[in-house]
Amino acid sequence: MVLDFARFLMGNEFVVQEVHPDDIIRIKLPPEKTHHLSVVLAENACLPTSLLGAEKLRSLSIFKSDHAEEDETSNLFIQPKHLRSLILCGAICGLLNLQSLFLQRCYSLEGLPDKIEKLVNLRCLNTADSTALTYYPKGIGRLTSLRELGTIVVCCDHNDNEKFSLGDLENLCHLRFLALKVKDGQIDANEARRAKLQSKIHLKDLVLDDRWAYGKEDELDNFVKVLNPPSHTNVKFPLNELIEDFRAQVFAAEDFHVSPQSIVSS
Repeated sequence: MVLDFARFLMGNEFVVQEVHPDDIIRIKLPPEKTHHLSVVLAENACLPTSLLGAEKLRSLSIFKSDHAEEDETSNLFIQPKHLRSLILCGAICGLLNLQSLFLQRCYSLEGLPDKIEKLVNLRCLNTADSTALTYYPKGIGRLTSLRELGTIVVCCDHNDNEKFSLGDLENLCHLRFLALKVKDGQIDANEARRAKLQSKIHLKDLVLDDRWAYGKEDELDNFVKVLNPPSHTNVKFPLNELIEDFRAQVFAAEDFHVSPQSIVSS
């Protein structure tokens, strides 16, 4: 009754979706422009894994009852490009077995909720291509089950009590994949050492956003040395690799007498 009344008041722009135990784990929104979605998990209901028709979504709030089921394989995929806020409300933070949270291409999302630190069994946090996302809470450093983390923006100020700093990687010992972007290209050797990457023996791939380091290759090399990842870790620099690929194509074009302009246009 309450949910029906809420739907009546809020119209097409605001949607309240109740999820029951027998419901399919995907939510399909109405074809109209839905800007705000509240998901209410009924007793013994599982968290939905994906949202369909959420292209215009600006805010997502997730609630659950105290008795909602905790699915050990729970994953949540969110890709609405207009998402501005993610709210984990009430007992949702008791969903301790949530393992994967994908916030990809949420172009308007500016920050993650502080309560994310309570998702202690989270193994994958992926915020790739969410270009406006700059606020990562300090509590991410307490998610010690994380295996994959990327692309995350880190500051280099350990005195900041709210924002995630480079040194807060210290206790994330199980990381296998890590993609980092240093805020404003700031580098602090002490913070890099505090991250203790050398002790992360499972780390296979380290991706460093190197756009700030264009023309500052020496600084980038020194940064990697201070980070000191394990010798087996594959360190990648996206911009540098892109430039090298372009140069290789230019050289190949010269060999075959192809105009470099045609490479760019392709």
